[in-house]
Amino acid sequence: MPMALLASISSVIGALAGFALPTSIVQLVLGITILSVVALMVGKSSAANTMSNRSDALSESLGLY
Repeated sequence: MPMALLASISSVIGALAGFALPTSIVQLVLGITILSVVALMVGKSSAANTMSNRSDALSESLGLY
């Protein structure tokens, strides 16, 4: 089964499950999801600032900078 077809079927099942649940639960889960993504982005932004300009052994042996 192609991945696109599997993704489409999963989307339809997710939409049907969302329609079956009460609105307050759907909003709560959506809010938790958004806050989780924000927390991951904030946590990763500090790691992006600590990048060094040193290259690893493989890139040095291949002459990549």
